[in-house]
Amino acid sequence: MPYKEAIAKGIMPNKTTKIQLDNNEEFQLDFVRDSSNGYPNYGSAEVDGATFRRIFSSYVKDTVYNTDKVRFLILYGGVNDISKAETFEKENVNSYTVTYLGQDNRVALDFVYPEKKIKEHYLISESYSSVKNYISKKMAKPTTNRCLISIKNNDCDVSKAVVIPVAEDVLYKRAHAKS
Repeated sequence: MPYKEAIAKGIMPNKTTKIQLDNNEEFQLDFVRDSSNGYPNYGSAEVDGATFRRIFSSYVKDTVYNTDKVRFLILYGGVNDISKAETFEKENVNSYTVTYLGQDNRVALDFVYPEKKIKEHYLISESYSSVKNYISKKMAKPTTNRCLISIKNNDCDVSKAVVIPVAEDVLYKRAHAKS
C-alpha cells in the first residue's frame, strides 16, 4: 500500500519534516518513515517540475542534467533524525543518485559522491524496482547516512523511456548476485 494512502487511512502516522534549499529556504516533505531493517530514515516528496528544479539546483551543482528529464533525485546523508521532524540540512549530504532519461531516452542512474568527485553511471532495465533495495543498502551507511530523501519529478515524461535488457543491467546483476 502506498504511504500516502496508508497515512490517509490512519495505518501509518503522518510524520514529516523539511529539507534545506538555497537562500535559507526550506521545503516540506510529503512524509517521513522511521529507519528499519538496516535502512536509513526515509523522507519523500512528489513535486511539479518547477519545484523539482528549485530543489535539484539546491543540491546538484553539476549542469549536465536537463532537469525536465530527471525523474528522481535521492539524497543520502544527514546527522539529524528526520523521523523526529529535524530538518535535513544541505551540508550533511554525502552522496546522491539521479535517475533520468539520457541519450535516446535511455533510463540512466548516476551515483554521485560530491566530496570525492566521483560519479558512477549505469543504464537500467525494467527490473529497476528489484534493485532499489540494493541501491539503498549500498548508499546507506548508518554512521554517515542516517537519512534517505527521495524527490520525484511528476512532470518528467517517462512515456518514451527506453530501458536496457535485464541481461545487460549491471546493477541488477550486483543486486541479485549470490553472496
